[in-house]
Amino acid sequence: VSNLPIVEFAVTGYASLLLWRSATNRCVKALEPNLGLMYHRYVRFHDILITRCLLEFTGATASFAVIVVVFYFLDVVRLPADPLYMVFGWLLLCWTGLALSFIVGAAATFSDTVERFWHVVNYLALPTTGALFLVDWLPHHFQDLVLWIPMVHGVEMVRHGYWGDAVVTHEDPLFMMAGNLFLMMIGLTMVKMAERRIELE
Repeated sequence: VSNLPIVEFAVTGYASLLLWRSATNRCVKALEPNLGLMYHRYVRFHDILITRCLLEFTGATASFAVIVVVFYFLDVVRLPADPLYMVFGWLLLCWTGLALSFIVGAAATFSDTVERFWHVVNYLALPTTGALFLVDWLPHHFQDLVLWIPMVHGVEMVRHGYWGDAVVTHEDPLFMMAGNLFLMMIGLTMVKMAERRIELE
């Protein structure tokens, strides 16, 4: 741990966290400010959620890229060892963010308490996301537990892509894709229910 580049660790962790948290926070109250758009025949609730997520993903990606480039020229960080693998992990985290945004955004149309509840969950979940640790640092029994959380695999992939073989990471892209697919199915079902409710109102 003592030899770990702390700035690179912080940048990769914060950027990975920001990627999905900002998207879900933007989607938890997506309906009210965009209610007028719902009167257009070809605009559906899922279009609003997807647009908000894309904006947040673009902003988070741009900020990560700018920070890395600026810090590289300041000789604070190095460039990624395996950019393609890092981007793969980044895209899987985007998928996680989209699925969670669908779930949270749809749930918020049924109850106003979801917004407050989600902000609390966001903070409580912070220690379990993988942004603040490497899985390899944990005791083996804790490793087995945290690796059930899909986004942990995404953060491990981003860091593996950034540092290459300089660190030991524990990720399973197939498991993360399966987890994302499961969350996405829940999200799509909830969005469909929310759209029916919006149409009735």
